[in-house]
Formats: sequence, C-alpha cells, structure tokens
Amino acid sequence: MTIGFDILLSSHTRLPVVELSRAIAAALREAGSDTRLVHDRLPAVRADRATVVISPHDVLPHLAIGDRKGLSAALTRSVLVCCEHPATPGWEADVGYGARAGSLLHVSAPGVAALRALGLPALRFQLGHHEALGRQGGGEPRSIDVVFMGSGTERREQIIAAAAGVLSEHDVDVRLTDGVATTQTAVRDFISGSEKQELLARTRIVLNVHRSGDSSSFEWLRALDALCNGAVLVSEESLGAAPLEPGRHFLSGTPRSLPFLIDVLLREPDRLEEIRGEAYELVRDQHPLRRSVETLVEIADALPKPPPPGRNFAVALPDVRAVSATPEALVDDVGADAGSARPDGVTGMLTRQDAVLKKLFFDLRLLRRQVAHLTHTVEDPGAPMVEVTTSPSVADAAPEVSVVVTVHNYARYVRDALASVHRSRDVSVEIVVVDDASIDGSADVVRAFLDEHPDIPITLLEHRVNSGVQRARNRAFSHARAPFVFVLDADNVVYPRGIAKLHDALVGDPMAAFAYGLIERFGEDGSQGLMGTQCWDPALLAQSPYIDAMALIRLETFKQVGGYVTDPLLELGWEDYDLWLSFAVAGLHGAHVREIIGRYRVHGVSSLTMTSLDTEELMAKLRRRHAPFFEASGEAV
Repeated sequence: MTIGFDILLSSHTRLPVVELSRAIAAALREAGSDTRLVHDRLPAVRADRATVVISPHDVLPHLAIGDRKGLSAALTRSVLVCCEHPATPGWEADVGYGARAGSLLHVSAPGVAALRALGLPALRFQLGHHEALGRQGGGEPRSIDVVFMGSGTERREQIIAAAAGVLSEHDVDVRLTDGVATTQTAVRDFISGSEKQELLARTRIVLNVHRSGDSSSFEWLRALDALCNGAVLVSEESLGAAPLEPGRHFLSGTPRSLPFLIDVLLREPDRLEEIRGEAYELVRDQHPLRRSVETLVEIADALPKPPPPGRNFAVALPDVRAVSATPEALVDDVGADAGSARPDGVTGMLTRQDAVLKKLFFDLRLLRRQVAHLTHTVEDPGAPMVEVTTSPSVADAAPEVSVVVTVHNYARYVRDALASVHRSRDVSVEIVVVDDASIDGSADVVRAFLDEHPDIPITLLEHRVNSGVQRARNRAFSHARAPFVFVLDADNVVYPRGIAKLHDALVGDPMAAFAYGLIERFGEDGSQGLMGTQCWDPALLAQSPYIDAMALIRLETFKQVGGYVTDPLLELGWEDYDLWLSFAVAGLHGAHVREIIGRYRVHGVSSLTMTSLDTEELMAKLRRRHAPFFEASGEAV
C-alpha cells in the first residue's frame, strides 16, 4: 500500500515555512505519493496516510486549541520536521510535540543531537535543492552585490552598521523587517515567493547574521534560499552547516570579519563564481530534496497504524494556550523576532519634568534670538542680516544636487561634514552652508574649507542673528540651484556614494517627493546601530517620526508644501517630521533606498536627544496641524 501525505499548514504559518512545505509536497508528488496541503484543520487519522508538519510550533498551536485529544491522535501518525534549536523560543514547544509524534526529524545535525540528548529518537532531514525553491538564474546579470533579509534585532543592526563602511561602497539591499509575514499577515518590506527568487537571482552575496548572541546554529532556510538561487552565502560562524563546508561552499567568520570577507569576495569574481558553482552543484546533485522525501516515505511506512497508548516521556504535550502566541512572537532560524525589532523614531511618554525643561529651553532660545535681533538693529542698522561668500567655481557650476548644511556652533564637526560631501562620487554637487550666527568660529572653519577647495561650488550664508534651523534650512533651499537638495546636518557625514544612490532613486521614481536611506548611528565608541530601516508607510508615519532629516528632496515639491515649518516649538527633529507629514498630506511619498548612505553622530546635544523630550505634547500639536492625515490614518486628533 502506497502511503499518502497530508502536509499541515495554518493561517499563522510563516511564509518561508509555507514555501518549504510546498517544495516538500512537490517532491513527494514527483516520488509518486499522493500528497496534499491541509490548511487550518487536523486531518483524520488514517492508516493509509501520514501527516507531515514543518516547524511544529509554527503550526500546531493554532490548530489544536480546544482539541487536545484530536491533536494527540494526529501526532501518532505524524512526522515532525523541526528547524528550532535550544536557544530559540520555539524549541521547548517542538520538544513537547516531538515527544508524542510518530517520528521526529531535524534539519541539522546539532538539532538531532540536542533532541537525542532529551531521549527523543530524532533523525536528520537534509534540506536540499528543488526547483520550487529557485534556480541558479537565467543568465541575467547579478547587479546587487549584497542582500540581507531578516528581522531587525538590535544585534543585527549593530553588526550591519559596523560594516557600513564596506557596504556603502557596494550595491546592497538591506531588508530589516518587523518580523516574518504569514499567509494572513503582511509585514513591511518582507518578500517571498517569486519576488524573493527574482531578487536572489540578481544577487551575488547573501549576508547572514544571527538574530541574537545566543543563536549559533546554521540558518538552513536562509542558506537554502541563497544556494538554490545561485547566490553565495557569507555567514556569521555557525554550528551544523554540514554537508556544506566553510571556505568551499560558503564563507564564514566572526561579526568583525564579515565586512572583510564581503569586500574580498566582491573583488575576486573568479573566487565568487567558484564558490557559487560548488555550492549549487552540492545541493542540486548530491542533496536534492527528492532524496530526503524518500526518507519520509520510509518513515511513514513504519509509523504505527493504531494510535499507541501514551509514551513514557518526561516532556508532556505543550499547553496550547501557552504556545499559541501571535506569529510575531514565534521565532525560528529564518530569524523572525518582532518582539526585538526596533522601529525608528521616538516612542513613549517621558516625564513632566522633561516637558518643563524643554519648554524652558525653547523659551530661552526664542528670547535670545529676539534680543540679538534688537541689538543688531540698534547698534548697526545698516549692516546686512546675511553676508554671502562664494567660491570661484560657483558661477560656472551646473550641479545635479545641492547639498545644504546648516551650522550653529559646530566648528569641531562641520569640516568633516563638508569633506564627506567633497568625496561624493557619481553625481555633481554644490554646497550651500548657512552659518546661523555661530559664536565658536564655525563660519571661519567653512571659509577656510572654501579657500582650500576653490574647485568646489560653495556658497556660505552667514546669519548675523540666530534664526533657528527651520529658517536656516529654508534660506539654504532658496539658494539651491539644482533640482534635488540633500540635507546634511553639520555634525553628520555622508558616504561617498550616498548622494548618488538617492539621486538615482528620485530619477527612477518621478512621483517621489524625496528619497532616504539607511543611516549608521555612531559615537565615540563606534557604530551604534541603524536608522531609516523602514520603508515609506503613511500608517507608520502617523505613529512616529521614523525618517531622519538626512534625505534628498525634490526642490519642486519642497516649494509646493511651503518648506519647513517655522514654529520654534517644532525644532530639533520635529521640523523634519512636519515636512514628511506635509508631503503625505499632499499625496506624495518618499522613496526608500535600502542602502547605507550616511552616518548620524550621536552625542549629548544631538537633535535626536532633544527630540525625545515632551513627545506627547508635540505629537498632539502635529495631529492638529495635519488633522485630515491623522484622521485618515485612524489616529486620534
């Protein structure tokens, strides 16, 4: 008698598990077994059929609520294929289900060993190639150097940020998501199926970083995606990669060495091609998925026909109420961990004391501006409020991008900002600097830079009276001569290809008002993570200011919405948020570039520090100012 198979899925099954389940189903059918995918129900226990469950903790809790007896019966005729490891949250649930299953398999040798150490007779299920998972590629050029796809945990962001110097020199696609999509729940920036395969078919290297420091097991599902689509895997050191061999089928190293491995590999195309070929041939020829499903058929033939009495295992059937958490809280070695994902922007309420301090800060700043303006008017009424200095090359320049830099008492940083713009490649730029009445010699630093670089089109506008960042930026925009304007704060820097990458995005998306990318946060101790990891989403924008000022803005649309708001209470980061909201109200959008384009300096007086004060009051002000947008987004005004 030929055994048929029911492969179990639930509405909460994550899409990578769904894709693997479909590939296994296809391989079983090719082997001659009657195989069907069963959704959202426990199949009847039959002697001529066996149930296969991939990633049990991801499926069974949602099908067994209120039917523990049915679950126990189904498990006796089930083959469970586990992807979890002891350091991951789904491990204990899988162990509990495995204790009652007819047969238990794991995708890695360390996983098998860990299950056997608990007294469970586990076997290895070797993942391998199937055309449903991808092909090496149809000969199209691989235009993307590096791809990362995974949930945005703090550890991953820090490691990727530390590699920013290398990644910024190449064409990359970094997708740090809020979790993993399921059959019924979409996740921003998460791709699957043909879209994922098309991306990987254009990719040279897939980067893998463990979601946490406790994880050290080889992420087989991510590796399989890469290898089946002809990309080379560069992974953080892992256990359980066999039969893949580091150095031959993929590259492996410490977090610190990953950028070096990527850079060397991209500079040695012959070596890259050699590894790609070796890995693809291994999974296609020596470990095709059809061989593993032959093992499933043998195991299914040996399953006990009648449900046996309870086995004497110390681990009981999991309480479905305890393990039936939302999909976002369940983690497997695909790397989903929405609980540790960290959205950009400011969240949460701070103390009333913070609000009072911020109000005093702004009141004092406004008073100083008023006094300075009166003093200037009385003491030197004929002197201009703005003094203009230009470099010799300004007159003949025809820039593609105007870079605006506003500076107020940042003499120690502004040269670094200007030098970073000078290093820009693949796009012609001019620089417009507004010194907003600095008293620390910032304007002298800018003039010295202008004198040292007469070949760079630089315009320096010196305010005699401090006007605030909004008016300073608006003045800089009014002097911009290019159709696109890049905003760079005086204490930040842009990577050499950052402006060009944003420029390409705006040229390629004529309907976008601005383009923004990933930004490395850094301080005295080095990289501290990433900003700008999330794509344009009006619903997300209604919740928090997750997009930084460092962006390339289409000058035409900037004028269309009236530029930066000049309300003094909406300074220090809120003016950027207001601008993005103004674009959204006008029906415009931002183009998200999934590449690292610049560096944001974190220090005691950075705008990110001040922005977090008195969040609730300022959000309320913005909701009133843009009431139609927030009402349409379902946010209370």
